[in-house]
Amino acid sequence: MLHQPAGPVPVPVVALRLGQCECRNDLECRFLERLDDRANCGGSYADSWSHTTDHALIAISLVRDNCVYRDLRADFLGDRLLVGYDETHQFGTPLDAARPGVTEVVLPTPEAMAEAAADWFERELAADAAARAT
Repeated sequence: MLHQPAGPVPVPVVALRLGQCECRNDLECRFLERLDDRANCGGSYADSWSHTTDHALIAISLVRDNCVYRDLRADFLGDRLLVGYDETHQFGTPLDAARPGVTEVVLPTPEAMAEAAADWFERELAADAAARAT
C-alpha cells in the first residue's frame, strides 16, 4: 500500500523495497525489482504482497481528509498485468479485465510490465493531483 503525505507532493511512484522477499518465482522478482527501482526515484513509500497463489498485487490508496477515496492497483500475473481501480477497497478479489476501468497489459518481459505499471500509476497520480489543485 502506498501512503501519500498530505499537501502538494511530487507525482512519481516511490517505494521502499517492494516485497522481493515474498517473490514466488523469478518473474515476480524481476517485476518487483524493476518497479522498486522506478519507485525509488520519488518520495513516498509502497508495499506489495502475494495476493493469492497466482499473482502479486501493488496498491496505492488515495487519501483525502483521512479517508481512502480510491485505490489504484496493479496485479502482476507473470504473463500479463492488470491495472485499474480496486472497487472493493479491500483487495479481496483479483482485478477483472472485463470490468470498465481495468486495462490488461501484455508485454514481452516482467521489466516492461513494471515500467507500464509505473507509467499508469504516475498518470493516475498526476490526474488526481491536478484535480485536487482546482
